[in-house]
Amino acid sequence: MNEVFKTESVGYLMNHIARQFAILLSEGLKPLGIAPAQFPILIELWNKDGLSQQELVERADLKQATIANTLARMERDGLITREPNPEDARSRLIMLTEHARALQSSSTEIAKAINQESLADLSADEQKLFLEMAQKIILKQQKMIRSRLKLNVNRFQTAFFTAINYRRTNRLLFRLLFPKTIFCAGFG
Repeated sequence: MNEVFKTESVGYLMNHIARQFAILLSEGLKPLGIAPAQFPILIELWNKDGLSQQELVERADLKQATIANTLARMERDGLITREPNPEDARSRLIMLTEHARALQSSSTEIAKAINQESLADLSADEQKLFLEMAQKIILKQQKMIRSRLKLNVNRFQTAFFTAINYRRTNRLLFRLLFPKTIFCAGFG
C-alpha cells in the first residue's frame, strides 16, 4: 500500500486507531471477563437497563446479527438475562445481572485510562478538537450510510418490480438476493 495513502487516508488512520484501541481494551478488560464486543452493549445497558434487542441495535449502532451473537455470549457469561417484554410479547428485554452491574466502575475506569494515555501527547485543546472532529465525521458518515441504504432499497424495489414482468421471476429474484450462489437443479 502506498505510504502516502496510509498517512493521509482518514479511513485508514481511524481504522488503525480503532484496532489498536480494541487490542488495548481487550487486554484491559480480559481480567474482568469482558470482551471488547460486549463493552458497547454494557455501556448502553448501564445507561438504561431493560432495553430490547432492537433498541440496542439502534443505540449501539451495530448490526442485528452482531448484537444477537454478542448477547448470546453475554448471557452464557452471566452478564445479562432476557426477560419477557410486558409491552411486546414478541420481544425480550435485556437485563444486566448483578455481576455486570458490579463491573461498571472498574471497566469504565480501564477504558478511560486507555483513552487518557492514548491522547496524552495532545494538549487539552487538541484533545477536545480531535473528539469534536471525530464526532462530526461520525455524524456525516451516518447520514451517508442512511442515504446509500435508502438508495439500495430503491434499486432493489425497481429490480423486483421489473422482474415480475419476466418469465423467470424466481431465477432473477434469486440472483438479486444471492448473487454469488450456484443455482440448484430445478430452480428457475
